[in-house]
Amino acid sequence: MAIAKSNVKVDLNYSRYNGLIHFDSKTIEKVKNISYNIFSLVFFPLGLYRVTQFAMHRLVGLFISQGQLTAKFLRKDSKRADYINNIKSKFLKFFDSVEEIKIKTSDNINLSSMVFQKNNAKGTIIFFGGSAYFYEGLSDCKLSSPHFPYNHALDEKLLKQASKANYNIILFNPRGTALSQGWASQEGLVKDAEALLGYAKNVLKTKNEDIVAYGHSLGAYAATMLSSKHNVKLVSDRSFSNLPLAAKHVFGDNKFGKIAYYALKFFGWNMDSIKAWNKVSEKKALLYHKLDNNVLIEASLKSAIDEKDKDKVFKMKMGHHVSCISNLYFNSIFKELFKDKFKLIS
Repeated sequence: MAIAKSNVKVDLNYSRYNGLIHFDSKTIEKVKNISYNIFSLVFFPLGLYRVTQFAMHRLVGLFISQGQLTAKFLRKDSKRADYINNIKSKFLKFFDSVEEIKIKTSDNINLSSMVFQKNNAKGTIIFFGGSAYFYEGLSDCKLSSPHFPYNHALDEKLLKQASKANYNIILFNPRGTALSQGWASQEGLVKDAEALLGYAKNVLKTKNEDIVAYGHSLGAYAATMLSSKHNVKLVSDRSFSNLPLAAKHVFGDNKFGKIAYYALKFFGWNMDSIKAWNKVSEKKALLYHKLDNNVLIEASLKSAIDEKDKDKVFKMKMGHHVSCISNLYFNSIFKELFKDKFKLIS
């Protein structure tokens, strides 16, 4: 499996004037973090609080990014190579090359990824799956795991739609899922997204304006953050305005809902998608389902957006939270993103 380092780096520059050194905001932030870490070692209660919060952030993350649990069996599955080979043969009918690689993040985490490439592609779609997503499930082979909760109708159809539209597409397993290293964290999932963007730009040579971050459910948070920070086009598909609110509505207006709401906030899993959405300056589109049973309409991103963004919203009238989108929706969404540059598929 090839390893590609594809970091999106920020230079820590400084300038001199009047005989003084003036560091930029990134450098100042780094110095603050170092000072805070030193103080945490000296002042024991603060250090204990930070260690506890870090441990709980990881623990809660297991239940948020559920692929860490549902795909754990793949690390010891002797048939995994068969799953990957099956995916390759299945989709080489639609793409010119299908390759499994490892993409390295800025914090040295290797992400298992699959790149589906077209010759003379018009652009690249980076797909961010939902909570229990792992791409090995695209295989037609019977997986060794007795529990396979993720419906792959969405990404399987999206691959075929991308092929017809002549787009590359990148699938990946987030950190901690299957063979991807590390543990899921809110900050880490954004670093994953930036590494994938780096690969699309530096290896696939896709221009920034031709890259689409397509995020479904939980994956839409990382996609929206990527778009807000790096000006790529965005599709947010059946996602929430923020994670604590989504959890509260799932549990109901009771003590369990309140516990879930405040626990996610306290342990660093706020995932404020609406804040990131409002910062996106590139073209963007939002897809929602009024009867979504996973992300209830009251907690959806659609319910939180400004009136000025209403023309970017597409309402699904059939299907459910993980069902595929029709060619009609695909055409409508990509026409919104690319206007006359996009040719409709059939």
